[in-house]
Order: sequence, then C-alpha cells, then structure tokens
Amino acid sequence: MTKHKPLTLILITLLLLAGVTAALEITDTTHFLHRDSSPTTKTTDQPINYSPATDEEKADSDSHKVDSSNNQNQNTDGNGGTTKRQVEVTLTGSHTNTSNLYVNGYVDGIVEDGGTCTVTLKNGSSVVTRSRQGVSNATNTTCGQTAIPLASLRAGTWQATLSYSSATSTGKSPAADIMVE
Repeated sequence: MTKHKPLTLILITLLLLAGVTAALEITDTTHFLHRDSSPTTKTTDQPINYSPATDEEKADSDSHKVDSSNNQNQNTDGNGGTTKRQVEVTLTGSHTNTSNLYVNGYVDGIVEDGGTCTVTLKNGSSVVTRSRQGVSNATNTTCGQTAIPLASLRAGTWQATLSYSSATSTGKSPAADIMVE
C-alpha cells in the first residue's frame, strides 16, 4: 500500500494543476489553450518612455486642447462672425490673513492659459477690483488666489464676483457676500 502513495500524490497534483489551468482559461485569465490571432492585436518590443514630455509634445498637446475647446460652445453674431462663448465661473471661497483678503475660483468649460480673472468687490458706492492671469490645469482654468490688500477695504459686507475674459471666452460668477472685519 505504501508503494501507491507517491503515485497517488502525483496524480492528485496533476489533477489540481489541470483544474486550476481550466479555471483560469474559462475565466479568460490566461491564454494557454487559445491565443488571440486577430490582426488588430499588435505587440511591440519598444520600451515605455518615462521621460518628461518634450517642448514639441507639450505644444502638440496644447494645440489639441485649443482645437477641442474652440469647437465647443461657439456662438455666432448673425453676420457670420463668432462671439465669445459663455463659460461658467465659480467663486469657491475667500479667506484673510493679517494683510490681505484672498478670493479663490475657477472657470469651467475652458482649459487655457492667458485669460484674465477679475475679482470685483462692492460695498455701497465703493468698488475694488483686482485681476490676475488664469492658468490651465487638467479639467478647467484656475484663477487661483487673488489677493486684495485689507487696507483698501473698509469693514462690512462686500458683494464679490469673479469674472473671466479671454480671446475666446467670457463669464461671470454669481455674487457672494464676503465679510471684512
């Protein structure tokens, strides 16, 4: 009886291996038994390039962004010309330190550099504006933090809006109250 024990172990091991292989094939985890021979499947022996993008690659990417955004939301002026498209501007919040009020926001619907973000604060007849350049990021254009010196603001509630303007786009956020102490 002891002579059959090694043979039994070998058979059990082979059966387990066959079962695991069959399960992997059925779940399409491996391709031991069937290979994809479709002509659209290509393999390449070229290594993956992990180096930073070249200036040419960045310029090509930026031109695709501009082409894509220029094809969206185009408005015509009725005379065959185009007008600036409307974009959604969001004032996300504000905070102060000992010397400045900072107003934050972004622009949806456009990914571009070079537009102008303008914060306008109104309190009665007093109006204070500050502008800065918008900066593209992966999904929108950020206005970042616009700094307004507290010395230029009197205490009280100010109505704040954030507007954006570029060669192709324009928009303005709804007004938000900001308390200055």
